[in-house]
Amino acid sequence: MSPLRVLVHHHDALSVRESQLTVERQDRDVLRRVLHPYLHWTEDGVTVRGRQKVLARLADRPVVCAPASYELRDGQVYRWTMSTENFGN
Repeated sequence: MSPLRVLVHHHDALSVRESQLTVERQDRDVLRRVLHPYLHWTEDGVTVRGRQKVLARLADRPVVCAPASYELRDGQVYRWTMSTENFGN
């Protein structure tokens, strides 16, 4: 694997962890920067689309577990998929 590929994966992991911590802190200004405007947020098979709708959902329930999968676009979280049944595992 090339060093650049490793660096990109490391950067992705940092972006995902930063997003988790930002949700927990309820830092809406930072969340606006790290969440893509056309975000797809899926929890237990239910998808919320759009940064504003996701921010409203996170205001009600800010606890976020690590994603089962995610996608970054333009340095922002574009897709986030998680299952709360695995929360804490």
